[in-house]
Amino acid sequence: MGNSMGIYQYNVYVKETYNATGKAKGDVIRILNSLNINDLYRPSRYRLVRVVQQFLAISKLRNKAENILFIQYPAVIDRFIEKADTKFNLVAIIHDLQSIRGSKTVEDEIKVLNRFSTVISHNSSMTNYLRVNGFKNSIVELELFDYLHDSKLQVKSNSFFKKRVTFAGNLNKSRFITKLDSLKSIDFLLYGLLDDPSKLDNLNNVEYKGSLPSDTIVNELEGEFGLVWDGEEIETCSGILGNYLKFNNPHKISLYLAANKPVIVWKESAVAKFVEKNKVGITISSLQELDPILSSMSKEEYEELEQNVKKVKLKIADGYYTKKAVKNILSQFSNEEVQ
Repeated sequence: MGNSMGIYQYNVYVKETYNATGKAKGDVIRILNSLNINDLYRPSRYRLVRVVQQFLAISKLRNKAENILFIQYPAVIDRFIEKADTKFNLVAIIHDLQSIRGSKTVEDEIKVLNRFSTVISHNSSMTNYLRVNGFKNSIVELELFDYLHDSKLQVKSNSFFKKRVTFAGNLNKSRFITKLDSLKSIDFLLYGLLDDPSKLDNLNNVEYKGSLPSDTIVNELEGEFGLVWDGEEIETCSGILGNYLKFNNPHKISLYLAANKPVIVWKESAVAKFVEKNKVGITISSLQELDPILSSMSKEEYEELEQNVKKVKLKIADGYYTKKAVKNILSQFSNEEVQ
């Protein structure tokens, strides 16, 4: 790529949110910085000042052909994307698709995304969704969110014979947790924000472990398996949240792998392919399958999962998946320049 090319990232103001969104965006910023991708501006903590900073930063640039801007989507207003499109080749790093969550129409979302010359999609299911709904430009797949952490620090060790299942996330929206007492033979450990912990009081096999910041939870997470599940039911992942799992890579799977926990994911989720291919956990259709599967699992089988988890842990600690996708995109641009 010629020296004339200015490669920037749009800066998201990140504060500790005690959930995955802040961590995911903060990690992307750090990984892009490590690849010498410049900050477009230094975000102020005041929202109004940031809006002005953004538009000033764009107006300083001269020629679209010379600039690439990575934007974490949807962390930015559509109006900014329209304006930036006149000065940059835009690349979207997709965190969420609002149209699947139901907060935007598909037509509106695709119209915005078509302003990007390339998007980083989570996986093949999301890529397919974008294509079917009219996204025309280049797509690179991430595979898995990275989770930057010190992989040399001790994590809580697993005890195969306990087979406790951990669930981390926004517990207020994870309605299925109140039904976990029907799975009597399995112990569940819950981490995350919960407005009313007393609703778990009479669930004998469920322990609430509180809410921890995203950088310390990796070393504190207990349990032998990490669960990726959503919706109201234990039989399947239902409703809008369940449907969303068919397309996105939940950040919590990266947390579990960073904490050295094999994972349990819904068979119909998009991330099930990754889990099966890399042999880092098990896929199930219903939580009721947990008891027979975990009871019949041998210590050797569990240790093999643990070994595979360690390999992925080292990759996500180093930003491997994001770096691979970004380098792929930058090489596309440099090829265009050569032609």
